[in-house]
This record gives sequence, structure tokens and C-alpha cells, in this order.
Amino acid sequence: MQEEGGAPQHADQHSSDAERCEACAVARSGTAGGIGAWLAGATVTVGTDVVVISGPRIAGQLIVPRQHIGGLEELSLPRRGQVLAAISRAATAVGAAEPPSPPQVVVSTDSPASASHVCFHVLPSDDTAPQGRLP
Repeated sequence: MQEEGGAPQHADQHSSDAERCEACAVARSGTAGGIGAWLAGATVTVGTDVVVISGPRIAGQLIVPRQHIGGLEELSLPRRGQVLAAISRAATAVGAAEPPSPPQVVVSTDSPASASHVCFHVLPSDDTAPQGRLP
């Protein structure tokens, strides 16, 4: 099975993970309500290819591709570009809010909440929260 643009879809591999994935639930609903306590009070911005989550329990911003993927290589080049552009915008925003240190981008696929769904956590570089770990 091919995604538009030629990248393979891994529907069989990811279908059961996507059903239990909190990141996919947020992407489908466009809201953090009822998903998990770690998202209480969060702001969710839904784009064509990504969801951006920020809030009082999240240091920086969390960028989540809307398609359940384990890594960027699973996306077509145009969709990959959209995810990277969202990460860049988040890094600019987090860097502006927490000068003078540049932000960190932490890639995570091992959180129980994400069910192997790759997430990009853009953090202030002096943040003391567990790096790249979703509760």
C-alpha cells in the first residue's frame, strides 16, 4: 500500500497501535478533552499534517504528525516537509519565549501514551522536565 507521494503506508503494522494511541486520538478529535490528565488545559492546534499541543503540563510544544507513524521516513516528502516546518515554527516560538538559549528538539517513540507514534517535543534548553517523555 502506498501513501500519496510514494512512501509506503504501514497500515497493518500501525493499525492496532493507532487505536490505542493518545496522540492519534487528539489528532482525530482536535481536542485534548478526555484524552489524558497530562493534557488537562492544553491548547491543541490541528493542521493538515500535524497537531501542535501546548499547555500548562507540557514544557515547550509537542508536535505530533496526524498520521500514525514510527518515523519521518514513513511520510511522503511533502508531508515530511510539513512536519519539519511545524517543528521549526515551534522552535522559533519556544526560543522567543525562553531566550537566550536555543530550544532542544527531542524525538520520542517510546512513550506509553504515544503507542510508538513519533512525537517531537520542542523544549526550552534549560528545561528540567524529563526529556522527550510523555507521561
